[in-house]
Amino acid sequence: MNDRITALAAAGFFAIMSVVSPANPAQAAQGGTEQLEESQNTVNEAAKVVQQIKSNPQLVRQMAAAKGIFIVPNYGRAALGVGGSGGEGILLVHRNGRWSGPIFYNLGGISAGLEAGVEAGQIAMLLMTEKAIESFMTNNNFSLNADAGLTIIDYSARTQESYGKGDILLWSDTKGAFAGLAINVENIVWDEEETVAYYGDKAAYPATIAKGSVETDRDEVIQEVLP
Repeated sequence: MNDRITALAAAGFFAIMSVVSPANPAQAAQGGTEQLEESQNTVNEAAKVVQQIKSNPQLVRQMAAAKGIFIVPNYGRAALGVGGSGGEGILLVHRNGRWSGPIFYNLGGISAGLEAGVEAGQIAMLLMTEKAIESFMTNNNFSLNADAGLTIIDYSARTQESYGKGDILLWSDTKGAFAGLAINVENIVWDEEETVAYYGDKAAYPATIAKGSVETDRDEVIQEVLP
């Protein structure tokens, strides 16, 4: 009798544990695989954006001089003056003649001072100063705007002589989308899960990746197309 009670108690215990315990290893592995596939797809799409930018020799020179580049391959519809849905992007830091591996961020929205909609499917931000890079390295859920002491210049709206005056040069595949507007890029958040999934390393923080302390062979596709 006692043995039967013990067996029933044990069965009840394991039944409870099966409900409250976290996902099994197979489920966890599947989630990690999906994140890895998503991050790799973002990198591949970002490489296509760089190839498109490289069709403009002037922008190639600006990329080569930039401290970093933040690429959002699939930016959602922006409601100017209100802010809109964003997308996922990658940051690569340019130091000592080399580009770092990709660091993953989610972008909340872009506001540009007018109550009008604009489609901007592909966006790249050339970070021309260390001040612009520092925002990505030291903050989470931050904005790139005048309040942060940063100036964003729309590529289509300025002459080449104006570029040196801005911390960030914004390019969009929709020409003139942000021409002449005061641009705010808001709610940028580091995507820890995708960054870790991509590198397979829990120590894959923005600062360590920017310094080249975390390596992977997966970022070759983006490394090969950057100037």
